[in-house]
Amino acid sequence: LFSISETGSGKVFRQQFKHQIIGPFVEFIDKDLRFDFESYIPQSVFLDSCLFSSNIKHYRGDSHICGKMSGRTFECSKLLVKSDSVSNKHSLVFSGLFFAIELDNPTHATTLIYPRIKSRPSSKVYKRAKLEDPSFEESFNVYADDQVEARVQLTMSVMESIFHFGEHFVEKPYLSFKNKT
Repeated sequence: LFSISETGSGKVFRQQFKHQIIGPFVEFIDKDLRFDFESYIPQSVFLDSCLFSSNIKHYRGDSHICGKMSGRTFECSKLLVKSDSVSNKHSLVFSGLFFAIELDNPTHATTLIYPRIKSRPSSKVYKRAKLEDPSFEESFNVYADDQVEARVQLTMSVMESIFHFGEHFVEKPYLSFKNKT
């Protein structure tokens, strides 16, 4: 085991690795993708997901990948997002990979999916959605501004895919179906 610090030669190594290895690898996967190790998804895109509070005081990231894959607009980056807490210290809102992917069928409604043990939407507009899969509801909380549209978006096969995707990671994903992303 080894670790590389964020300062000194470790930071230089990480930048070189991203520039010389990750960038060409992303381009190898798909020529239409671009990689910029210094940029990240704009805060407006993060907030537009409606998954997290808008009271953000610290928003940073890196490793931005964007372009089209299989005809869909796609972008992702590593993000670190914090807000002010009651004691004027930063409290963690989000840390990890954030993806924005264009949907096949745009929607007029918003559906938010949270890991079961995590928070709920900050807006009262979203109501708890009742779905057809009890095992999915044991792992995730689903909120929507249109209950019918939520059930249309979250078919059994979509819920199964989300459930299995979440099994591959320590943290379960947060998802937002809104407009075209």
